[in-house]
Amino acid sequence: MKIKKLFTFLIIFTCLFSCSVLQKKHSTSVNEILPMDSFTFIKKTLIVRSCFQNVCSGKEFRSAGSGVAVAQNKLGTYVVTAGHICEDPPYSENSGLTSSSKYEILNMAGEKNSAEVVTSALKDKDGVDICMLFAAGVYIEPVKIAANKPKAGDKIYNLAAPYSIGQPGAVPILEGRYIGEIAKNTFAYSVPAAPGSSGSGMFNTEGELVGVLYAVYWRFHNISLANEFYIMKEFIHSSVRKYNKILDVDQDKIEIPLNRLLPKF
Repeated sequence: MKIKKLFTFLIIFTCLFSCSVLQKKHSTSVNEILPMDSFTFIKKTLIVRSCFQNVCSGKEFRSAGSGVAVAQNKLGTYVVTAGHICEDPPYSENSGLTSSSKYEILNMAGEKNSAEVVTSALKDKDGVDICMLFAAGVYIEPVKIAANKPKAGDKIYNLAAPYSIGQPGAVPILEGRYIGEIAKNTFAYSVPAAPGSSGSGMFNTEGELVGVLYAVYWRFHNISLANEFYIMKEFIHSSVRKYNKILDVDQDKIEIPLNRLLPKF
C-alpha cells in the first residue's frame, strides 16, 4: 500500500512539474526573446542636383528602411541595413545630374540621430545586398549574432517596418520559417515583407541575428530574401574592424557580440 501511495505521489508530482514548465514556456513573450531595442528606423534623403547653363537646382527624395544595431564602440553604434538603401542612382557624365545622400536613424527610444555609410556591398549577380552605417554619439544595445546558420524549417522572427508601419516602442513582429539557400548566396524565408522591410533583421528563437532582409518576391510577398549567413557575418565583422581602425579605436575593446568565433572560409 505504501509503495502504491508513493507511486501515485510521484505521478502527480511529475504531472504538476511538467505542466508548470509548459505553462512557463507558453507564457514567455516574444518581446522577452527578441532584441527589440536594437531595431532602428532608417530615413534616407537623396538630394539630386541638376545644372544647365551654369544654373543649378536641387530636389530632395525621401525613402525609408529598417536596420539593426550590431556593434558599438566608445564613439557610437554600428547599424546594418540593406545595401540598396545606401546606394545612389548612377548618372552619366553628360546628364548634368549629381546626387548626395543624408541618413538618419530613429531608435526605439524615439531619438533621432544622423548616420554615415561605413561600407556598402551591392552585387545582384552574387546575391549580396548589405550596408553598414555608423551613428556617432549614439549608443544602442547591439544584437547577438548566431554562431551557425539556420536549418531548413527553423522558426524565424523578423523585426521590420514595412511601408514605415510602426513607431518608437512599437515595431511590427513578423514570423515564418527558414526555407534554404535558393540561389547563389541567397537565403529564403517564408516571412512577409514590403517596401520599408529592407535592412531588417531575421532572428532565431534565441533572439540571435541570422540574416538581413533585402528583397521580397513581388508576386508573392510572403517569401523574402536575405544575404547568405556567413557573408553577412563576415561583412559585419570586417566592416567594424576596418572602421574602428580608421577611428583609431582600441581593437581589443570592440563591443561586437559575435557569439563565438567566425567560421574559417
